[in-house]
Amino acid sequence: MNKHILIVDDEPQFNVLLSEVYRQAGYGVTAVGTAMEALAALQREAVDLVVTDYRMPGMTGLEFIQEIRAKDAKLPIIMVSGYLESSTVRELIANGVGGVFSKPMNVFSLLSKTSELLGDAAAPEGAAGKGDGVSGTAEPPRAEEPTGKSGRTDGKNTSRAPHAFWLFPGKSPQSEAFVRKAKGFTGFSRTLSIVGEAGTDFVRLCDAFVGADRREAPPVYFGPEDLSRTVLDGAVRGRRAEGYARATVVVREADKLTEAQRGALYAWMDGVDKGTADFEARLIFLFPKPVDTLYDEGAVDEDFYVFLGANELSVPPLRAVREDIELLAQDRLGEMVPGVVLDDSAVAFLRDQPFGRNEEELAERLRAAVKRCEGTRLARGHFEAEGPEGAAGGSGPGAGPLEQVLLRRRAEALAAAMLLSGGDAKLAAQWLKVKPDAFAAANKGDT
Repeated sequence: MNKHILIVDDEPQFNVLLSEVYRQAGYGVTAVGTAMEALAALQREAVDLVVTDYRMPGMTGLEFIQEIRAKDAKLPIIMVSGYLESSTVRELIANGVGGVFSKPMNVFSLLSKTSELLGDAAAPEGAAGKGDGVSGTAEPPRAEEPTGKSGRTDGKNTSRAPHAFWLFPGKSPQSEAFVRKAKGFTGFSRTLSIVGEAGTDFVRLCDAFVGADRREAPPVYFGPEDLSRTVLDGAVRGRRAEGYARATVVVREADKLTEAQRGALYAWMDGVDKGTADFEARLIFLFPKPVDTLYDEGAVDEDFYVFLGANELSVPPLRAVREDIELLAQDRLGEMVPGVVLDDSAVAFLRDQPFGRNEEELAERLRAAVKRCEGTRLARGHFEAEGPEGAAGGSGPGAGPLEQVLLRRRAEALAAAMLLSGGDAKLAAQWLKVKPDAFAAANKGDT
């Protein structure tokens, strides 16, 4: 039976959108606008968790929580508010609040905290946040994974941090196998190789990996053109200065590293392994082909092959998971323009596409179709009017790797604000402290 959540917020738009977020995650939801209505709801129905605003008419969030605690000392509670003093946060935690989130908030972090408080590992694949957005909450259990010298996992870890690959929400056997294997690697401690064809959304995948452990900042991305030991040291120490316990470095196009760059990586990681470095770090390498294949082709030498170890995750291309195209496309649409859906003709069209550039091409086609759609339903005609070459939005082919990452982060923030504001650009702009026309520019791809 699905867990049931009571949402209490006097802002109707936010209330409706937060309810929809939870319903899409598989939870039952009751939503009310005042604390008095919430107390009445608690009397008449079973509730597993309460998500409440702080400033509400008739009763503050703290007073509401104290009313709950007088009747139920263990009911999990999450507080969501536009602004709270640190002294108030401490008082909320003292009254048993399990998570405190500031608006605008990261939906993925909220769902992750919800799953954690409910102890519901099998509930919606609880999403991990790309930015915590949580204050005054207890740190989750550390995701430890014993490894051998080669980085091979021993499979004994049973307390990994919550993780959800919402970026790959398919239900096909291939997708489910990928998610199972990916989850098994979320606690990797040294190196991980991720293999994906052209157009694979590596940034989204790596962000999800790091989001599984809230001790870490967003990953640091480097390519062959900018990788050196000095740059590595500076980036990781910067993460430590921000208060994070460990940093993950992602190396793009790892098959193109020079011998000198590989040597710098060996020496750098040797310091981490021996504890002589003044930071904790781990490495993710991105490859276009399996490491064994690259080794046979001579693109990976023996020393690098041994250094990489046995942790390897292959992302299935879209052509291998056609039955999941609807879920994958709708997931992306939810980020671009909340409320827009695909009709059956659009789904059939997308399933017939070769998608030679995988997620990159899917995103381009969706952006182009959204631009041509004046309503909330995308049909086949919206996709057929123009090919993917003319559909590209957001970061164009001339954008550099760092610019692409920054543009993606900006677009994700805009999409999250629009989601939680119910599509109200003015309200979302107020939350993010940006001009409302920023959302119009994002929809046009002019980021």
